[in-house]
Amino acid sequence: MVRPDGGGGSSLLIDGFLRHDVSPGTISAQADAVGAPAGDVENFNADLTTRHNTARDGVAGVISAAMEGADTPTKNQARSLVQGITVGAGAIRHFGTAVETFNSTIDGLNSQIRSEPTREEQIEKRSALSGQHAGAVDTLQSAARTAKGQLSDPLDPEHVKALYAAGALPSFAPAMFSNVTDLTAVPLTALPVDLANMTDREQADYIKLNAATLDVALIALFSPAVKALVAEDVAQAIKDKEIDRATVDALSYLKNDPDFAERLYTTVTPDEMSDAIAHINWDLFGVGDDRDGDVFPGSAKDALKLYDDFMNAAGVTLATYSKTAPDPAELADDWFRAITDDEHPTNAAALTLLLREGGEAGGEYDPDFISGLTNQVLDWERNQDGSVWGPLAQANGQWIRDPDRVTIDEWTVNNGYEDETQYSFKGGLATDGLANLLGAMGSSPEGAQQFFTEGDSQEEADRLDYLMLKRTFSDSVESDEGDGLGEALQAATIGGEDGKNGTWSSDKADALAEDLFTLIAKNSGTEDMDNLGTDKAGGKPDGDADGSWHVWTGMTDSLGAIGAGYADDIYFTVSDRVEEDGATRLNLTEEQWKLVVGEVGHTTDKTGVETLLAGVANAGINHEVGDLVNGWKDGKVDPSLFDLDRDPGAPTLDLPDVGGVLGELVDASVTVQRDEEMTDEVRRAYVSKAFEFGTSFLPGAGGVLGETANEALKTTFDFAKGEAISRMQTAISEAPPSNADAYVQDSRTNLNDSLRYALANEMLQQGLLGEQSNPERPDETYAGVSDEITQVVPGTDGQRRVFDPDLFFNRAPDEDWTQEQRTAWNDWQDSEPEAILSDLTQTLTSAFDTEMNKGG
Repeated sequence: MVRPDGGGGSSLLIDGFLRHDVSPGTISAQADAVGAPAGDVENFNADLTTRHNTARDGVAGVISAAMEGADTPTKNQARSLVQGITVGAGAIRHFGTAVETFNSTIDGLNSQIRSEPTREEQIEKRSALSGQHAGAVDTLQSAARTAKGQLSDPLDPEHVKALYAAGALPSFAPAMFSNVTDLTAVPLTALPVDLANMTDREQADYIKLNAATLDVALIALFSPAVKALVAEDVAQAIKDKEIDRATVDALSYLKNDPDFAERLYTTVTPDEMSDAIAHINWDLFGVGDDRDGDVFPGSAKDALKLYDDFMNAAGVTLATYSKTAPDPAELADDWFRAITDDEHPTNAAALTLLLREGGEAGGEYDPDFISGLTNQVLDWERNQDGSVWGPLAQANGQWIRDPDRVTIDEWTVNNGYEDETQYSFKGGLATDGLANLLGAMGSSPEGAQQFFTEGDSQEEADRLDYLMLKRTFSDSVESDEGDGLGEALQAATIGGEDGKNGTWSSDKADALAEDLFTLIAKNSGTEDMDNLGTDKAGGKPDGDADGSWHVWTGMTDSLGAIGAGYADDIYFTVSDRVEEDGATRLNLTEEQWKLVVGEVGHTTDKTGVETLLAGVANAGINHEVGDLVNGWKDGKVDPSLFDLDRDPGAPTLDLPDVGGVLGELVDASVTVQRDEEMTDEVRRAYVSKAFEFGTSFLPGAGGVLGETANEALKTTFDFAKGEAISRMQTAISEAPPSNADAYVQDSRTNLNDSLRYALANEMLQQGLLGEQSNPERPDETYAGVSDEITQVVPGTDGQRRVFDPDLFFNRAPDEDWTQEQRTAWNDWQDSEPEAILSDLTQTLTSAFDTEMNKGG
């Protein structure tokens, strides 16, 4: 009999609760014995394949066809046998875990009994604990019943999922059971058995060997000691300047883990990290800043990809560490000293680029760390005498390049004996450390806002004034044309949410946005350059060829995104509706907004102005259609599109007013740099694209945006969220520009489609369109059409309804459609909701086009 106290010296004066009479170790050994034959079956399968191939290759003619696949039934039987053995072993192993838990519970209960000094008190304690004992017994019995079911039907998908989640199956189970069920999405609660049986060192080596394909859910299941071992190995590779793909994969896999990040950045110093980055640059780009166009032997594309992946992962890992460091402010001091260390001049570019790459890869830094560091560097820069970053970069001749901005060209030549690969590169110098630090804030809204708003109002104004007006970000001094400054401002103004991003607040965001846009409007086109430029980074602003001041071209995409975040302000101001109480958050006039739009549009890359226009299109459709429909619905029970169409008191939709506002803004976008003729067709193309992105629908028949945009825009964008604006901005940049030939040539068709989709989307969001009745009229207009029109599909949240534009707005069914799709399409085309939308679109489009082109 098993001693009730678990086998140790007993001070029990009564019989305690009994443990299970078979030890977990014995059960685990039984599980191993059950699983052992699986290897023999696998060997049999491999031998069968070899023998079958030999037999097949030895025949010819008619019989050879019959031989193909002759071994398949036997191999399938063998596979099922291996799967069954594996599940059986897993079920027994998992029951052993339940026994271990049961015995631990019993030991704990007996320990409580033993703590009582007298027999009577122990009897009383045992009685008090009887309920807990009964619960433990029930749990063990339930585990036994579960194991019995798993053994009885080992290939039941639910049994396989449960055992895999519990760690009772090996790590390769997803591949082994792919014909039974999909295990890739099953959340694990314990390490798979083969990994759990490894030592810490073996687990660390396993991570390094398989990091590229490992499930991220395993990270939380590896012990801190294991992750520390991986961090030490990665740190040693960095110190030795031997960064290979396995090192980068391990770094990428664990970059968000606090234990790993802490061990890595308390093992590697900033100087050692800088040396490793410099070594990669030396290996790829040689020494010096003027190597653009030089020919180098070998292939560089894989090496550049490795460099980019390393910088992204190492930067995100630093962001992770900054949020768990004992004192983020002290960490900022350490990195400031390293960045400005004259004895290690390469640190300036290498370390600030590392921070930037981490931020641009999604790493969110501790706000005290990133704002404190950037403020120290800003103050240090302003206190220097003359140029700062260039002299540091050239001090030892090793210049640092940004893997995201350098361009690699490769080709093959014959050297007289064989073909060999050569390459050259150009651009991408990452010399400007302050620009890099600003770019690092792109995913740190709290830190970015803290940086721009720290201090009193005069300090805030002075900081923004210096960065926007008195400091150069010119690429002529190896800076980034204001790209990093734009990313930081975007994060600070529209990148956060109240209550979600620490101390970030919409009130501070509004104040900063107003100061920013007012400054831009006030200084747009000024020629008072002596009052603006300094030589701190190499020269005066050169944002435009005419010698006047304009925003840096690299920040226009971010300014457009910020503008989209304040689209309501722009729409209400330009449409002369600012008299409505609380309509705007920023105190800018129509003239000021148009100057801002002109600055956003003054570059050849139109992503910024297209993003802003999409936001305004969204605001316009919400206010001129959505608000009116919402007011009309008030007090009505289950109103429908039919009710709106037939109600003589229904509101007149002011969609043409939206066209007027967008037309004015499109015209304003080319006032600073008139780089294209603003014809009616070009204006329509801009507005069409704005509606397609701003209202979530795409022209199913237009075919000019491409599949990437199509997938990105099947749900509605929420312009109150900076993250949503960023996603839309990415989709816009991947689509053809508004002035592309295909867009302009088809502008009238695209505009009509875009308005139609926008109206349909708004009606859908208002609950007037979707699954509803389609009654047959007395004249039998809709005879034979389905009584229920269900032209909607679930949105990404599983609740919001969105149209499938490919299905319901094509002019004709696609060739690969199923019969069900064709029937649904025909029902929609022949339905009254579609007729109402078409009539409404035709009525509004002409007036919209007229209003839009008034300025032209």
